[in-house]
Amino acid sequence: MTIKYAITIPAPARIAGTATASVRAAALLTLLLLAACTEDPPAPPAGPGPADNFLQVAAAECGQCHTTHFAEWQGSMHAYAGTDPLWYAINAAGQEDTGGKLDQFCVGCHLPAAQLAGLTSMPLDRKTALDRTLVREGVGCGFCHSIDRFTGISNREAAFTFATDRRVYGTIPDPLVTPYHEAEVRSGMGNSAYCGTCHQVENDAGLPIESTYTEWFESNYNATGVDCQDCHMPEYQGRATSSPDSPLRTLHRHTFVGVDVALEDFPGRDAQIADIAELLAGAARLELSGAADADSVRVTATVRNVGTGHDLPSGPTSERQLWIEIHVEDGDGTGVFASGELDQNDDLKDHHSILEPGADPQLALWNSVLLDAQGDETPFMWRARNQESRRIPAQGTSDALYRFNRPSVGPLRVHARLQFRALPPYTLRERGLDERLPFLEIFTVDEAEITIPLPSPTS
Repeated sequence: MTIKYAITIPAPARIAGTATASVRAAALLTLLLLAACTEDPPAPPAGPGPADNFLQVAAAECGQCHTTHFAEWQGSMHAYAGTDPLWYAINAAGQEDTGGKLDQFCVGCHLPAAQLAGLTSMPLDRKTALDRTLVREGVGCGFCHSIDRFTGISNREAAFTFATDRRVYGTIPDPLVTPYHEAEVRSGMGNSAYCGTCHQVENDAGLPIESTYTEWFESNYNATGVDCQDCHMPEYQGRATSSPDSPLRTLHRHTFVGVDVALEDFPGRDAQIADIAELLAGAARLELSGAADADSVRVTATVRNVGTGHDLPSGPTSERQLWIEIHVEDGDGTGVFASGELDQNDDLKDHHSILEPGADPQLALWNSVLLDAQGDETPFMWRARNQESRRIPAQGTSDALYRFNRPSVGPLRVHARLQFRALPPYTLRERGLDERLPFLEIFTVDEAEITIPLPSPTS
C-alpha cells in the first residue's frame, strides 16, 4: 500500500518541459539507494516508531541493527544537512530578504522527513530546531528507504510515493524476511535519476543554480552506464546487519562522499576529510608547458577533468573554488612570479578580498558567478536571474595562461598545484560565522613542475 506525497515550494516553470507540482524531497535522496534494512536483525528493537511506515523513524533506531550503515551515515553530509550552521544562516537570510516568500524552498532537500512531519515552519531557529530528532538527522534512513517510486527530476518537479505499511525498499535482490519490517527490491534506487531530485536545483526563476545531474546526463558517463552511486556509494562485501548470521552481500557505502566538509566537530569528520582527499586525487590532472623569449615568459597550465562524472567543480558552484597556485623561481631561487596565493584572511586575491582586492589579475579560478536582475553579482541564489560559469565538463580540459617579464637568470623552475575548497572564507564572514573558519579545508587535487630554459640574448 502506498501514498503519494508532494512537498511544495514556490516556483514557476522549470527550464524545459512543463512544471508539475513542486516537490522538495529527500535531501540528497539521490544517493541513498541502498538496501540497508533488508537483513534479519539479531533482535527486533523495542518500539516500531510510526505504526504505518518508516518514513519518520529515527535513523538511530535503524542503527540498532544496521550498525555499519548507521555509522557511515552518521558522518555523512546527509546527516549533517540538518545541523549545518551555514545552511541555517543562509536560509534565515533568504527568509528575511524575501519577506518570507522563500518559505520551504531549502528545507525540502535538507530536512525532508521533518518537513513532511510539519516541523519546518519559519522562522527556523537552529538551536530550537536541533531539539527535534527529525530535524537534527537531516536526510535519514527512513525517508529514502520508504520511497516506493518517484517521478520527475530536480527539486521543483520531483514527486515521491512512499510506503504506508511497515516496508522498506533497497537494492538487495533477495532481502530476508525480518520480524521488524518487510523489505522489497527497488533496483531503480541505483540510478542517477534518484540523485537528480536534489542535485538538480532551480530557483523560482527557473535558473539552474546547481546542475550536477544534467552535467552527468550529458556526459559520456551516462552513455556508458556509470551512475552517481558508483563513485559516491562504492560497493563492498559485508553484512547488512550486525548479526553474524547475516549473509555476505554486495553493499554500498553510506558515507556519500562528496566535497563538502562539516564546519564543526562532527562524527567521523577526520574520515570524511580523508575520503574527500582520496576522491579528489582522482578527479583531475594538471599539466604545465612554457617557453621564454627575449622579453617575456609564457606558461600554460592545462587542467583535465579525468575522473569526475560531472563538471569540475559541481554543486553550488558559486561557492566552490577550484584554482591554480603557481610559483616561478629564477636560477638563483628568487621568486619572479606567483598567482593563486591567499591573503592574510585566507581569501584569494580577487575582488572578494578586502585586504588585496584585484591583486592577482592572472588568477585561474573555476566556479560560477550568480547575477541578479540588474546583472550585478549576488551571493543569494534566490535573487539570481543569470550566471557566468567557468567549469570543466566531464572528460574536458581547460587552460590557464600566464605571462610575465623574463628574468635575467635561468633556468626557471615552475611549480603549480591545483587546489580546491568547497567554501571561501568570505562566505562564512558574510554570514557572521567567523568561528567556523578553522574548519575550512583546502585539498590539493594535483601538482606539476617544469623547468624552462632561458635563451641566450643573441639567440
